[in-house]
Amino acid sequence: MVRAPTRRRTDAGDAGEELDAYAYAFLAGGTLRVAESAVIALTARGMLSLGTARLRVVGDERPGHPVERAVVTACPRSKPVRDVVEAVRNSPRSPNSPPGSSPWA
Repeated sequence: MVRAPTRRRTDAGDAGEELDAYAYAFLAGGTLRVAESAVIALTARGMLSLGTARLRVVGDERPGHPVERAVVTACPRSKPVRDVVEAVRNSPRSPNSPPGSSPWA
């Protein structure tokens, strides 16, 4: 039996580019998990209010991450959580996002 030589890959992508929480969420569950994670993060930071399955933006602070901005844009007033999540899932891709990657890269 002859074994072909194997190459071991030492890099994890684009020259050590680090993944953020939303990239991990995308890998774990796609755009649904990303949208849900952003809603949770914004609620935990007090930027969204969650009551009776509805979300509402609280205060004037605007998030810096594109997916978080998409969540805030999706609920200009009180809106059902599922509607916000679906709007974020279906939001346009960033022009820098390669196919198959997170839309908010």
